[in-house]
Amino acid sequence: MNKLSIIFAALAATCFALCQDGSPSAPLVSRNYHQYRIDITEPTYGLAKVKAMIKNIKAADDDGTPLTAAQFESLSVPEKFTFTMIHGEEMDQNCDPMPAIVGEEKLIFGELPGNFDYTAAWSERQIAFLKHNRKAVISMIRKEMHKHSHVGLNLKHAIVEIDAYELIPDLVAAFDRNKKDLDVLTTLFLLMKDGKYKPFLESATYEKCYGPKADYKSCVDGNTANQKLTIQRAEAYYKGRMG
Repeated sequence: MNKLSIIFAALAATCFALCQDGSPSAPLVSRNYHQYRIDITEPTYGLAKVKAMIKNIKAADDDGTPLTAAQFESLSVPEKFTFTMIHGEEMDQNCDPMPAIVGEEKLIFGELPGNFDYTAAWSERQIAFLKHNRKAVISMIRKEMHKHSHVGLNLKHAIVEIDAYELIPDLVAAFDRNKKDLDVLTTLFLLMKDGKYKPFLESATYEKCYGPKADYKSCVDGNTANQKLTIQRAEAYYKGRMG
C-alpha cells in the first residue's frame, strides 16, 4: 500500500468512527451544530394565517394532522408553500430523532436529517403541490434563502424533492457566507446523485456516502479540500444542465 493509500484509509476509518457515534455525551459545539442542522426557515407568506389554521387541526385516524381538502384548496400558492414548509401532514414513523454526533460540525453527510426532527413528513398532496408548482416554489425558496442567513432544513428537503438544480449558485453563495452549514454541501451531493452526474457517481465521495456499505450516517470529512471539490463538481454539473 502506498503512502497516499495509507492516509486515505486512515481518514476513512476516522470518518466512519465519527459517523457511527450517536453518543448523547457529544460536546456542546456538536450539540449546538446539530440543532442548527435541524432548524427550519419560516416563510413569511400568510404565516400568521397558516399558523392559526395549523393550531386548530384535529389529528386524523392515522395520527396525521392534515388540513381538510377545502382548507388546503382555500390557500393561495404562497400560503400553501408556507404551510408545507412549516408543517408535515403525515406522522413520520420511520425512526427516532438522531442524537448529536461527536464532531458533527466537521462532517459532510450523505443524507440530510429527517424533516421536522423526524416527527412528521410531507403528505402526497404536499409533495404534489411542490412539484406541480416547481417554478413558483423555486422562486420562493430563492427569496427565502436571500432573506435569511441560514438555509433551513425544510428548504433543503424541498430543493432535493423537486430537483431544484437551478438553485445551485444560490446554495454555493449561501455556503460561502460563513462556510458553517455543511448540509448545504449535502444538498449539492443529493442533487448530483439524483441527477446521475457521472463524475460524482464515480467519485470516492459517492462510494463512501452512497455505496454498498453506506447508511444514513455515512459521511466524508468536511475539510476545505472537500468543500472546494464539492462546489467545483456542483458548479460543473449546474453548467452542464443549464447548457
